[in-house]
Amino acid sequence: MTSTSVTTAPSTQPRSPFTGADICHEAGLALPDSTSRPVFDDDLWDFTDVVGLPVQMALYRRRFDFTTIDDPRWRLVVKELILALLAPNHDAVVRLPRAYRTPLHLTSCYNRLYEAGRFFGWLAQRGITTLAALDTHLCEEYLAFRRYVIDSHGAVVGEQSPGVRRAAAQIIVDLVDYRDLFTADRVPADLRPWGGATASAVAEMQCGRQGNKTPAVPGDVLQPMLAAALHLVQILGPHVVELNEQIPFLHAIVVFHIHMRHLSRHPRRHRSHVAIHISIVS
Repeated sequence: MTSTSVTTAPSTQPRSPFTGADICHEAGLALPDSTSRPVFDDDLWDFTDVVGLPVQMALYRRRFDFTTIDDPRWRLVVKELILALLAPNHDAVVRLPRAYRTPLHLTSCYNRLYEAGRFFGWLAQRGITTLAALDTHLCEEYLAFRRYVIDSHGAVVGEQSPGVRRAAAQIIVDLVDYRDLFTADRVPADLRPWGGATASAVAEMQCGRQGNKTPAVPGDVLQPMLAAALHLVQILGPHVVELNEQIPFLHAIVVFHIHMRHLSRHPRRHRSHVAIHISIVS
């Protein structure tokens, strides 16, 4: 695929293919009619009211704040990446040979945004102002930076989980795989960090072919648990169904007794209501 230089002045910078795009429309996310819709050009994409999000998804994870990335060029790069991950069927994305073909969930995209903020902040602290300066050495340095836990004195006191290492490698892999999509800044065309390995391989994460990480439940624990579950379903289950069918009748009796109590206090006011509930219970 032919690529163009993106180190030109802002006045000649190519226009993003996502400019003015309705994020939820492109990603196939449903919003109530009265809700404001996030637009690509916004620096805050608010997905708080998106229909069908899991209740355990924290509210702060539903708000994508791109102002955590100071450089406006890099902010645009991350916006283009996130929307491409949400809408892989967009015309500008389907042409990319290494792009994802299924949309990522908002939770995964939020994690990408978080790691992108860490990565671009790290580059800025090192005085790097363009992705064109990124090489394999810098990629290794960033992975090492995210791999270890450093105390206030700069000493290594531990190692991060494979998930953290994978996230660190993934943001760099994404910048390579989606390079031709970006309009404000790009990594070198010949950059192939870690020999083209996947982020999971770089993070040394175990794959399913090597067996489950969680050991199997011992038989002396599993068998009694299954027996108890079978007892609940086969023995107690039918009684639960029968009791559930009695709930409306029992509810009517409770309501009747409440009205009888009120009748003893206000006999004239509640006489007609008592007659109605007597007919219901009978």
